[in-house]
Amino acid sequence: MRFPFRVLAVGLFAVLPAALAEQAGEAVQQISDQARQAIAIYGPAKPYLDLPVKKLQHQIDDLDGLKIDEDQTQLDALLQHVSETVSAQMPRIPNLAAHEDIALEEERIQVQGGGGGGGRGRGPVVSVASPEMVLRAERRYEFVIRRRPSGNIQIFEESRKELGTSKDPIMPPQATGFSGLWMLFVPGVVEEQRFRYLGTQKVHGRQTAVVAFTQVPERVKVPGVIRGMDGDVPMLQQGLVWVDEQTSRILRIRTDLLTPLPQINTTRLTSTVEYTEVHLPGLDEKLWLPRRVELLWTMNSRNGGEIHRYSNYRLYKANVRIITDTTGNPSVDDAP
Repeated sequence: MRFPFRVLAVGLFAVLPAALAEQAGEAVQQISDQARQAIAIYGPAKPYLDLPVKKLQHQIDDLDGLKIDEDQTQLDALLQHVSETVSAQMPRIPNLAAHEDIALEEERIQVQGGGGGGGRGRGPVVSVASPEMVLRAERRYEFVIRRRPSGNIQIFEESRKELGTSKDPIMPPQATGFSGLWMLFVPGVVEEQRFRYLGTQKVHGRQTAVVAFTQVPERVKVPGVIRGMDGDVPMLQQGLVWVDEQTSRILRIRTDLLTPLPQINTTRLTSTVEYTEVHLPGLDEKLWLPRRVELLWTMNSRNGGEIHRYSNYRLYKANVRIITDTTGNPSVDDAP
């Protein structure tokens, strides 16, 4: 299966176009067009945030073990603490490098032979087992996160470079922007969403508060983007966040499409990001960074996915090379 579009996660691109728009007037028109298109596509959507909690729990396996609590009185204070925690970490994140191992998941349908012939002139009877997701190949990349100030905003730009070579002709990674997904909860972006407190749940031995959220089409100034061969489609999301009750840090974020997208034959696009505390060598900081990301999609009635694992976080040091072109003019190549 070929996956003919690239997912640009909202954590990165919900901020970047707005910052560029301050410097380029033409970007304002582009952003406005994307926002209007998002309203047209997602306006009629019915987010799962509004479902009865027991039905939502039955629908989403990640909520297994949830202790339901319908009391919403502490929701505003919880969101405030999360926003303050995320905002406090952003200025402390330096340029980073890490190892990123990416495994491709593919749907495999096993075809089994039947026990007898199908009659004269017919082949054997076959039965098709339920499809299952299997790992096809894995590659390692040098993953780089570079911060760039833009006005009052910190932008986190991602890049990756494959380490070694692979003979397996698999497609390149399909998604980017997960390192900054928690930026959904910074001031100015958090107001573009609705929230609902669901209860408490244990995650990796930690007690968490579980909150459902959904982007509101009329409030989102800069949607995320799904970049396809036939053009860009705006991406609005709904999801769940698990917040450590003691530290107000985000332990896990799950996002789903706010509605299926028949324009690109896509009915599902789910990301689940898990975070962990990282101690950087040579830096007296404890940062909260992604350790695992799983992306799952259903397109053209077929399932696929990727698993990203991050390790060996460290300070990024650019390797600057002077390259001379055919005219003899030097240029600088800042490569990871």
